[in-house]
Amino acid sequence: MNDLLNNRIKIGVHTGSSPGPSDPFSGDFANWRNWLSWPEIRIYQSVSANVRPIDQIIATTFHELAHASHWKNGTRTCFDLSNKCVIEGWARCVQWGLTNVEYASLGQTYNWNTGAQGQSKTNSTSSWNDGYIPFYIDLIDNVNQRAVNSGNTDFAIDAVTGFNIRNVEDAVIGSRTLYQSWEALKAQNIANEGQLWDLFDFYNTL
Repeated sequence: MNDLLNNRIKIGVHTGSSPGPSDPFSGDFANWRNWLSWPEIRIYQSVSANVRPIDQIIATTFHELAHASHWKNGTRTCFDLSNKCVIEGWARCVQWGLTNVEYASLGQTYNWNTGAQGQSKTNSTSSWNDGYIPFYIDLIDNVNQRAVNSGNTDFAIDAVTGFNIRNVEDAVIGSRTLYQSWEALKAQNIANEGQLWDLFDFYNTL
């Protein structure tokens, strides 16, 4: 059983769909459930009665573990007051990065291995408005979406390279806004400041 003296975390897996058919979701994290000895993380096998592929279930698990780690390492107050782009953008980055590592170790390819490289202002409005932006993924991958898409301004200017997931985590912990993350990333002196600003500015002005 979880307690305040260790870092173990309970994960509950539900074979059915998530509650609330009008607002389906694939998993969630809530630290308060620990006080009732309930799983802090809930993972659902199905969404809207559709059974999900195993790679999506694994990815969701990493996503929710990222929330749990962010909450515990960044303090409750910082996490609760953070902009949703920081909270969900970081969890999406962990989801992408660790699932790719897991599948690569098995000699297989994760179905979302390209991350958010196909996402743009036009085709991702809903998820980006909910905070699921690929800003943190773009710091790590080696694809410039705007260049690949012939200069289309709906895609991010992603000329940034050189960061790894630990560098990004160091910048996220303690940041409540995307701008604070940008400042922490700039202070690491890993990427060109102008290129880092262009990437930040694209997502910050959505």
